[in-house]
Amino acid sequence: MTFFKEYGLVLLLIIVGVGGFLLLGDEREDILASSLDALGQRLMDMVDDTDAKAKAAETFEDFKAKVASNEIAPEQLERIAANVLNLTSSGAKLSPEEADMVLDLSMEGEASALPMPELVDTGGDEPAQMTPVAPEPTVMVHTWSREASDELGERLATLVKLADKVKEMSVSAESNSDMAMSFQYVVDGGLKVVVDTVFSHIWAASEMQALAQDMERARVVVWENNVHDARKRHVQSLRAQRERLENTRISSPGLPLREARKIMALERLNRLQEAGVVLQIDSTLYRLRMEMVLEEALRAVETEFEFIQQDATDEKIQEENSAERSFG
Repeated sequence: MTFFKEYGLVLLLIIVGVGGFLLLGDEREDILASSLDALGQRLMDMVDDTDAKAKAAETFEDFKAKVASNEIAPEQLERIAANVLNLTSSGAKLSPEEADMVLDLSMEGEASALPMPELVDTGGDEPAQMTPVAPEPTVMVHTWSREASDELGERLATLVKLADKVKEMSVSAESNSDMAMSFQYVVDGGLKVVVDTVFSHIWAASEMQALAQDMERARVVVWENNVHDARKRHVQSLRAQRERLENTRISSPGLPLREARKIMALERLNRLQEAGVVLQIDSTLYRLRMEMVLEEALRAVETEFEFIQQDATDEKIQEENSAERSFG
């Protein structure tokens, strides 16, 4: 009888221990899952169109499923989180196409989002040449550990709160852009936020103290000088590029639909970057691809114009020949 009592107690302790471990595991998984839910909600809030919200929600659920099945590397998750947080802080509003692009950038590879120029016809005996395109970078897929999942979930939850607070404080600030451009979420040895030192005083505000302590404890804050000025210059450069793209598209009669769509894709990429999205694409490659797309579009317009001119010339010749025959 004593034997069964003793070993029965041991068995009970084992069952309780295993049950507690499983419950703790579920709780840890819920930390990341709930943080992802909050991130997805922020993305939905930026989309005005009801149908687009539903489509973006469906895409985000697919993304969450891939995270749960370890198909998404931590770096991919951190990049999409940083982009959504940057957009949230800036108070951006997204079109349906832009919302899709935010998710696709991290799920399918950012280089693939750049429009691909077509084969170039040299017009002679030489073979057609492919416009030079840098190879798409490979993404290393890492195995998720329980500790990494737990840590990222807590870090993400803290930074979502900060993005909401920055957006809230920007509404009452004299310049919304000054506040938003002084915070940038980045992936640098983990998901972090870079804050301009000029805004260090807000850490002392009563409504920020608890959150500031959580952030300092989680080591997610990086203080740097001139964050606002650097981001402002970057946005001005992006805006100038977008205006050039838009002007080319609008002022090019006869622009084929295929070329117009490529230019519009670049316009969307620039708008997203202006609002805070950070692309893991070399800036030189980006500018090169943009120039090639514009050159290709202008070439298509010139070709179309030549056809129109030729048609007009042929029509005039036919009219002259008809007139000669009538007088002959």
